[in-house]
Amino acid sequence: MNISIFHKNGFKSDRFHWAAANDWVGEVQKCLQENMNPYRPNKNGLTPLHAAIGNQAFRVTNVLLEQYSNELALVKEHMRNRFLWKMECNYWNKRPILIAWTEEECQHVQSVASTCPAAIPLNVQIFVFLRIPSEGVRLVALDVCTKEKWPAVLRFIRQILPNGVLSLDKSDFRTDCMSYLQAACYVGNKHLLETLLSSGAQLSATGDRGKTPLLTACNALRKDIIKLLLTKYIQRYDPTACDDEQRNAFHIVARKNHPEMTDFVLKALIRYRVLNFGETESEAFNRTFRYEYIEYEYLSMWSLLPANMKKKCSEYAVQYRMDLTYTWRYTLHVLDLIANKLALNYCFEEIRTNLDILRIETHRDSTNILHALLQYGHIEFVEELYQQNPSIKTVFNTQGAVQVLTGALRSHNVKLLGFILQHHKDYFQSEAKQLEEGVITYTWFDIAVYREPFSMLSEAFPEMREKISKTVELVEKTHNTITLDKLYTLLEKDFEQAILTQSEEVVVNEAGRNVLHQATDYDNQYLVEKLLESSVDLYRKDNEGNLPICHVSSVETGCKSGHEAKILSKLLALGFDVNQPTKDGNVPLSLASCCTVVAFLLQHGASLELIDGSALQGTLRYKRYCAVWTLIPKIAHFEWFEEMAHAYLPWMLGNQNRDFFTCSCGDQLEKYPDIRRKLYDSLYRHSKEQAADFFLKVCHRSMTWCARWFLDYGYDIDFERCNEYGYTPLLGLLSYMEEPNHDIVERLIVEKGVNVNATNDRKQNALLLIASPFRSAQWYGYTLRTIELLLDHGAELNAQDENGNSALHCAFEENQMELVELLIERGADVKLRNAENELPYQKCDKRNVMLYKFLG
Repeated sequence: MNISIFHKNGFKSDRFHWAAANDWVGEVQKCLQENMNPYRPNKNGLTPLHAAIGNQAFRVTNVLLEQYSNELALVKEHMRNRFLWKMECNYWNKRPILIAWTEEECQHVQSVASTCPAAIPLNVQIFVFLRIPSEGVRLVALDVCTKEKWPAVLRFIRQILPNGVLSLDKSDFRTDCMSYLQAACYVGNKHLLETLLSSGAQLSATGDRGKTPLLTACNALRKDIIKLLLTKYIQRYDPTACDDEQRNAFHIVARKNHPEMTDFVLKALIRYRVLNFGETESEAFNRTFRYEYIEYEYLSMWSLLPANMKKKCSEYAVQYRMDLTYTWRYTLHVLDLIANKLALNYCFEEIRTNLDILRIETHRDSTNILHALLQYGHIEFVEELYQQNPSIKTVFNTQGAVQVLTGALRSHNVKLLGFILQHHKDYFQSEAKQLEEGVITYTWFDIAVYREPFSMLSEAFPEMREKISKTVELVEKTHNTITLDKLYTLLEKDFEQAILTQSEEVVVNEAGRNVLHQATDYDNQYLVEKLLESSVDLYRKDNEGNLPICHVSSVETGCKSGHEAKILSKLLALGFDVNQPTKDGNVPLSLASCCTVVAFLLQHGASLELIDGSALQGTLRYKRYCAVWTLIPKIAHFEWFEEMAHAYLPWMLGNQNRDFFTCSCGDQLEKYPDIRRKLYDSLYRHSKEQAADFFLKVCHRSMTWCARWFLDYGYDIDFERCNEYGYTPLLGLLSYMEEPNHDIVERLIVEKGVNVNATNDRKQNALLLIASPFRSAQWYGYTLRTIELLLDHGAELNAQDENGNSALHCAFEENQMELVELLIERGADVKLRNAENELPYQKCDKRNVMLYKFLG
């Protein structure tokens, strides 16, 4: 939580909060007399009591705590007299006590209240405290046992949640905010802390991402509070508890880089575990040190520690005998110590005692700890192990051995390479194929690797000497190959002389293109200009019969320098025909791949009538969209255009996402409605299957305007067509939204009658796809009306995806309670379990589970 929310100015917009933050007792009492709700949280989940504690307003804190205490006393009285709970039973304070504040709410609660609250199981009860008594009653229990009332109960809960909670341990079920004790710990005020504890606040209560008050104090490094909680009050809660990221007090303090407090916290937690859990000091340390958070499975505690704290913790590792056999996901303590060069003597001692440690896999390229020892330079220690236990050599002989060998080569580590070849040559000879493919024929090492290191390989494996020589020869040849860039460098000093002295295979590539072809193709203006002035063969055709002019793709480079037409003008001045056809029927105009080239050619006499439609179609694969949209308005009237126009829309779409397509083609399709209709009609006439495929793709990529045009034109295609992942147009529209598309969804369902129960490869139907992102879907105009539309047209209410989640699971996970209410009202199965054996309500935020437990 951003602690700046406790700043006074953050409460200025709310009269009650502002008065509390400023310790204005008179104003606070006036607010209470005016029946302003002292439990109502602001948008951050903070109540006036938070404002008082956060600003150390002691007088207002006492006034508000008295208000809490008086009304909690009324609750306790009702529990004893009306609910017949025994005095010693205080379980009720672990159940939510919501608040009906307005007169309307106090009247409405009677319609959803239980007439026999004692019959409701204790673990599902939800209490509501009434500001205005009803026949002397200030506390009721909601009727959560009558299934028919569930939608009404859920609606009422949602209605009164903004009123807050009557509790010293929680203020708001809607946000994840600090408890009052956490606020006191954060500001570091022992008096406020002990006042809250004496009023009944619990040190075990959590808030702000699952933190306990101790964890909050550790996060703020409030030393006095930490010491108080770990001494005087340590038996009133579990100090070893972790937050939502599985961090305990030791993890948090150690990362604060404070050795003294780290030592104090660690020893306090070890003592607690020894005393309360019956563990040894070593067991307690190992359990305390471990950091296991599934979201950060690649991180260990060692990777999170500052440098000097790593050294301190390595001392703890030796003192408390860290378990080097411990592994979790990608975490291995022994690997962390070896990699960080920490407690190495301890590691070596433990390995000598337990050689099985060497076999532990590191989850890095199939290597194990023995491989890691070599990779991190502990060759002498491994040599010692080999001498004392020759059988250990077999531990090296796994798939990871090649990784160690290639690592030695890549780092030019001749010492390690020699060690490997000395002790494990036989293994690599037995795995000749693996050695050949992974090392011998590999051509991407640094050039220096193919000298001394590869000479060592050649000596060690004489049977592969020929293949090694071929690899070295290939690498050297590649290294010495003259590319266009290298040629550019060669030609830069003495251009004319260099051109005359270069060999044919250098000047002309395998496609028959000389350097002029290549330079125009690469838009290298400087090189082209130099070539045009030189004695290079300007009229050479490549293997496809193309002159250099056909390779001019753009004059943009020249535009920036003010030499827009320099290249093409020089070519034309030398006699090149602007309408010269190629072998495949193209002319320069149809080959032009940029709008600037198209415009230039037209200005210099290029004839539109000479364009061959079928040849033009074949050039689309390398054209820029600007060239196409410069040309289309000028050729759309030709008869042959409609015969090849079907190729444009699929090509324009290609693999572009919505944003790129909008810029490249979408705006032009909007600008030229007649051309757009021709393109659409041509595609439909050419192939209904391709038209359906185009519609599917634009729906799936949120190109809504294209989808609307398609529906507006009334084409009869297969609207159930699906892609390789099983997405139909309807599923595509519901799975990806960047702008409103609910009107298209409604047209597909109502007008086209599409199957609302079609599923993708993840077994999601339309209802599941809209329920899962329903929160964000509402940004694009979706409402419960869409859900009702799907259900009214037969959507399976209890369909489950590949993870076993139903729409109700998704609604709870998204905290979309209006959707939850609708689904339950329409008959959703609240007992349906997913693959994790979770009921729908168990998918909601864990802070709200107790509110909806009655649905289990």
